Amino acid sequence: MAPTELPPSPAATSPGIQSHEDVVSSVTAILRHHCSKSRWNYLRSIHPQGFSPPDLSRLLLSFRNRAHLALRLFTWSSRLRRPDLAGYATIIHILARSGLSSQAQSLIRTAIALEEQHRQKEEDAPGGALGVLETLAATYRACDSRPFVFDLLVRTCLASRKTEQAIDAVRRLRSRGLRLTIGTSNSLVRHVARSSGADDALRLYREIFSCSAESDGETESRRRLDLPPNVQTFNSLLHAFYCEKHLEGVERVVSEMTRLGCEPNLFTYNVLMAAFSNEGRTDKSMELWGQMLEKQMEPDVVSYNTLIGGLCRVSEVARAEELYRRMTIDGGIEPTCRTLESLIEGHCRTGDVDGAILIFRDLRRRGFSPVTDSVNRIVEGLCRKARVSEAVTFFRKAVADGGVEPDRSSYETLIGGLCEEGQPEEALAIQVEMASRGFEPDRKVYGFFLRGYEEC
Repeated sequence: MAPTELPPSPAATSPGIQSHEDVVSSVTAILRHHCSKSRWNYLRSIHPQGFSPPDLSRLLLSFRNRAHLALRLFTWSSRLRRPDLAGYATIIHILARSGLSSQAQSLIRTAIALEEQHRQKEEDAPGGALGVLETLAATYRACDSRPFVFDLLVRTCLASRKTEQAIDAVRRLRSRGLRLTIGTSNSLVRHVARSSGADDALRLYREIFSCSAESDGETESRRRLDLPPNVQTFNSLLHAFYCEKHLEGVERVVSEMTRLGCEPNLFTYNVLMAAFSNEGRTDKSMELWGQMLEKQMEPDVVSYNTLIGGLCRVSEVARAEELYRRMTIDGGIEPTCRTLESLIEGHCRTGDVDGAILIFRDLRRRGFSPVTDSVNRIVEGLCRKARVSEAVTFFRKAVADGGVEPDRSSYETLIGGLCEEGQPEEALAIQVEMASRGFEPDRKVYGFFLRGYEEC
C-alpha cells in the first residue's frame, strides 16, 4: 500500500498571508484524516515556528473531544514556540473535562511556574496560581469545561506546597460563587492544619463551610450550608487538635459535629478516646467506647491500643488486661508491639515487675523490637525491689538480643542501683560500657559512686 499522501498547505507557499481560519482548517485536516507518523514532520515543514498563541488555542478547541491528540499537538507546538497562558488554560480545560487529571495537573504546575516568572519583577504581585485561575475562568465557557478544573488547580497548589496560593484561589472562587468539591476542601483543611496549626485550620473550615441564610428571618438552625462538611472534614480538625494536645479544641469540633448532625465514624472515636486518655480521663474514653459498641462499630487494633494505653497510664491494669483478652480472644485481633508495651508500662506502674517481664518475653517471642523505655521501666522496677543483679542480667540480654538501643537513663539506673547495694566495682564496669556508647558521666553518676564507696 502506498503511503498516505499529505495535502499541500497554503502555508507552504504563502505563510505570510494565511488567515487564522486557513491555519485551523489545514492543520485540522492533516491531523484528523492522516495517521501517518510523518504528519508531524510535515506540519513542521509548513509551520517551522509552531503556531501563534491565538492559532494554537483555536486548534486545541477543534480537538477538545480528542484530548490525547490535543495534548500531543500542544506538546509538539510548545517545543517550537512557547504558548501563552490562554493556550495552557485551553489544554488544561480539555484534559480536565476528559478525566485526564494527572496530565492536567502537570500542565497547571508548569503554567503557575511560568506565571510566577512573568510576575517576579512586579512588587506585591499575587502568586502565579491566581493568574492561572483568572485565565481558566476567562476560557471556561469557550472550552465547555467542568468545575472540577478548579479543584485540580487547588490540588496542584497543595501538592506543590503552595498552601497560601491555594487559599487565595479558594477565596477568589467563592467571590465568584464557585465551590470546590468536598474532597478538595478537606485536603485544604488538612494541609493548613499541618502547616499552620489546628486553630488556623478551624478558621479556614468556618470560611469554606460558611452558612448563608436563605431569608433574613431564618434562625441559625435553619441556615443553609453552602458546602456541607462531612465526617472526614471533622476528623481532620479533630486529629489536628489531638496532635497539639488541645482538648478544648477537640471538644469545640465535637460540638460543631453535634450541631450539624454529623455522625462520627470509627476514626472519630479513636481520636476522641486518644485525646481524653492522654488527659487521664479514662472515664470519658470508656463512655465513648460504650457509644461505639452501641452503634455496632467493630473496634480495630487502634481502638484497643488507645484504650489499653490510657488505662495503663492511670494504673488500671486489670481493666487493661480484660480489654486485651477481649481483643485477642473474642475479637481475634493480634496485638501489636504498642499493645504489649502499654501493658508493660501498666504492670511497672503498679509494681508488678514480674508480670511486666512475662509480657516482655511474649513481645520478644512475637518478633517485636521493644522501645528502650520498656526496657528501662523493667530495669527500674527490678532495682526498686533491690533485685539489681537481675536488672543487670535482664538489661544485658535485652541489648544482646538486638533491637534495643540503651540510653543514658538505662545506665544511670543500673549504676545507681549497684552503688546503693554497695557494689561500686560492678557499677564502674557499667560506667565503662556507658562511656563506650558515648555517654560521659555527669554529676549525678559521680554522686552515685560517692555514696557507693561510702557504703563499702
